Amino acid sequence: ASMAGPTETSVLFWNLDLVSAKANPLETVPNRQVLSSKVQAAVAEIFRRTELLMLTPTSSPHLGALLGNKPIALVTDLEKAPISPVPDGLAAWFESRANTWAETWPEMSADQLAQAWCLDFRIRWTFWQHQTLYDWLRDDGSGGRTNLRLPTKRPSFHDLCMELTVAAADDACGHAAERCSKTRWRSFNPHHSKSKSLATGRHDFFKLFVWDLVIDELLSSLKDADLEAVVSEVRTIHAAERMKKLVDVVASSDVAILANVPISKLPGHSDFWVVCSQAANDGSHVMILVRKAVFNEPSAISKCQGIVDCMLTKRGDLSQLHVAAVHLPNHEIDLRSFAAKLDSMIHPYTVIGGCFDENIRTSQSWADAMISAPRLRRLAEQMHAIPRNLATTNWVCSPFQPHTSKVFLQDFEVRDFLLIGEAFGEAKVEGFVQRRRCLPDAEVPSDHCPLTARLRSSGVIVGKQGGPQSPLVSSRQVGQLETKRLLEATAERRSMV
Repeated sequence: ASMAGPTETSVLFWNLDLVSAKANPLETVPNRQVLSSKVQAAVAEIFRRTELLMLTPTSSPHLGALLGNKPIALVTDLEKAPISPVPDGLAAWFESRANTWAETWPEMSADQLAQAWCLDFRIRWTFWQHQTLYDWLRDDGSGGRTNLRLPTKRPSFHDLCMELTVAAADDACGHAAERCSKTRWRSFNPHHSKSKSLATGRHDFFKLFVWDLVIDELLSSLKDADLEAVVSEVRTIHAAERMKKLVDVVASSDVAILANVPISKLPGHSDFWVVCSQAANDGSHVMILVRKAVFNEPSAISKCQGIVDCMLTKRGDLSQLHVAAVHLPNHEIDLRSFAAKLDSMIHPYTVIGGCFDENIRTSQSWADAMISAPRLRRLAEQMHAIPRNLATTNWVCSPFQPHTSKVFLQDFEVRDFLLIGEAFGEAKVEGFVQRRRCLPDAEVPSDHCPLTARLRSSGVIVGKQGGPQSPLVSSRQVGQLETKRLLEATAERRSMV
């Protein structure tokens, strides 16, 4: 049964970015409270080795000494493929590092070396094998974060030619079987991406291969059985209990907006209408679950890139609620167009649940995108009111994820949101996590916390022809809200001229 009161509608947004569904379960530091003592000891050992080899300049080995001839001996056509076109910033990067290569290639200019670098993977290895692991990662700078334990050397690849970073190649390659079969640590991972044709030319897959080999070496102190135990336990511990908690949380809501759902249908939810997106490249879905006992079947369903929305009509009083689920499909989407599209959907009785995969409180790109999206910007102000000691995500990045500048950094950010239209007054959003609580844990099986709200009215009342209207929000009030919105939007456009 619904947990909301008789005049309330309970709404949930949850990004189910489940560790159990991740292709790389080691990308965050595991929460100790959900690990056995044996696996805790194994994790402590690999982090001790990582500290020594990756994060300590005086003990970090040269890549040639660490990996030997493996990068050349094991390379395949995927990694050999030339990079084309040559990124604009690559020559500038070489100019900033002239003292590191001038003796090796004295006959070349920075522009010529940039051309050779992209044409032949062996040129890259000739350069990298004389670098320490510590310096190699500092040059890369994937993620662009400031990290005192692994300070990025500026300008980095992230600064000048981001498409050649480890993270960019990882995002493009994913967890394809042809990648996972080459290194030991990925061979324990059965969650390969669906087979697809990997487009070569833009990203440095040879660099990604070297990074995978490095991770293999960092984990080499563990026997196969111990490594398999770590991967298995981090991925699946308490899996049944966690799925039950997930189902229970969803079942306590009248409307549940879910992102990154690993399957197209959740078990045990036959009493909900389901509005579901097409599967993304990683097989995940965005969906809206609507309690059948409370609402009629959703109508006016629309689906576009990154957005699924529908209109809900409550049984009995026919009050309406517009619900939108938002999840960005990739990092290359035009944010201004996306924001404008979402802005055009917003009504006073709209509720939006979603994830922008950026810290909404500090993201300049989203601030710029919402300049011409006044309704969305006004709703987003709700997130700026969240106290600084609260967030929606809180995890520690491990050394085994591709954003090299984030190693052992805490991600305590507001990436998720549940935005409530003005027709519902001061509806309070709850569920935020404090800094001292690291996710996922025994209670929350995701590294994003579930956000909930109770709407004191059921939405804007449209009423039956000739029938009574609910006193919650009258049709006159609806007209006033719409007129107010139109006047505010007109004033904002005039102020921009």
